[in-house]
Amino acid sequence: MGLALAAVGNIGSSEIARDLASDVDRLLKAPNPYVRKKAALATIRMIRKCPERDLIDGFLPSIVSILLDKNHNVLLAGVSLVAAV
Repeated sequence: MGLALAAVGNIGSSEIARDLASDVDRLLKAPNPYVRKKAALATIRMIRKCPERDLIDGFLPSIVSILLDKNHNVLLAGVSLVAAV
């Protein structure tokens, strides 16, 4: 999953970002902290490629849950995500 999220973030186009936004949002709530961190980093790159308001609004509830995470890696990725938004 980590490799797929990295691929979406690095080589995905804005159309792919819009199409996979719901899947990445689901992975922001995954039980594995590594997957949550990678999903947050992919979200940052997706928002930079496709800065539409409706795409960002779809991620807002998940961003709040990322900021309340106890894992420091996930929390750092969440703070970077908030800075990107």
